[in-house]
Amino acid sequence: MYEETLKMMIEYKTSLFTLDEQMKTSHSKLREIVESTYKTITPRIKVAGEYLDMEVARARKESAKLQVQVEGLAKEEEEIEKLVDEYFRRTEVLQSTING
Repeated sequence: MYEETLKMMIEYKTSLFTLDEQMKTSHSKLREIVESTYKTITPRIKVAGEYLDMEVARARKESAKLQVQVEGLAKEEEEIEKLVDEYFRRTEVLQSTING
């Protein structure tokens, strides 16, 4: 019985040692994968971020141009409204002059 217990303890210790070694190997491989992935993805993310920054700047510039155009159109619309109002005012004056 003592020999059996000793044999089981040795097997247990051996399996623990093997499991520990497997865990160290797995951990090491996982670390390599993570580091490799980080080194591969980080530059891509940086490039994508720079591209997005450029696109945002371009969109803001375009938006500013459009805003200037909208403001210009609003001024033109005001001028047209003034001219139309003046036209109708003069037409009324002329109509009243004709009708006496």
